[in-house]
Amino acid sequence: MAHLVRGLLDGDGSIINMRSQLASGAGLRGGIGTSTRPGHHASRQLVYGKHDSIALLWWLYADRGAPCLIRKREIWDAYRYRHSLA
Repeated sequence: MAHLVRGLLDGDGSIINMRSQLASGAGLRGGIGTSTRPGHHASRQLVYGKHDSIALLWWLYADRGAPCLIRKREIWDAYRYRHSLA
């Protein structure tokens, strides 16, 4: 399921059913927030606390050989390095 979630997040995919899937599949708590910019339609976004976000990113990028957007994995790698996460 990590490959599916990573693909949806990398491709700015739908989150309609993803929150409940992540809650049951990965044990993540979180919610769905709404973001509104002037002149644009409201958009939905998954919202997680710090610890659940870190757990999600570990899960998404655990397989270094899996396809992903390298620029997003590099952001995660830099965060891990800055915060001494093994």
